Amino acid sequence: MSKEKVNLLFVCGFGVGSSLMMKMSVEPVLERYGINCEMQVTAAGEANGYLDWADIVGVNEMLGDVLNIDDKNIEFISVKNLTDGEAISKQVLEIVEKKFPEALIK
Repeated sequence: MSKEKVNLLFVCGFGVGSSLMMKMSVEPVLERYGINCEMQVTAAGEANGYLDWADIVGVNEMLGDVLNIDDKNIEFISVKNLTDGEAISKQVLEIVEKKFPEALIK
C-alpha cells in the first residue's frame, strides 16, 4: 500500500494525558527524521473509533493487553518511556521504512 502520509495514533488509559506526552515527545524527532505523518491522541476506550484511520498505534506497554485490536493492517509499537521521543520515533521509523517508504520526505 502506497501512502505519502502515515497516520499515527497514541493511546492512553483513561484521558489524553500520557498519549499527549507521547505525541509531544515524538513530534520534533519525527520531523528531524523526515517522516510525513498526522498524529492523533485518544483514550483506550475510544481507540476503536480510529482504527479505519490509523496506520500505526503507539501504546504504553502496560496497556498493551487492554486494547483488543486484531487488525493485521495496523502496526503497533509498545512504549516503555512516554517521554523518550527518540526511542518511540525509532520504532515509528522502522515501520515507515518497511511499510510506508513513500512517507519519508526526501
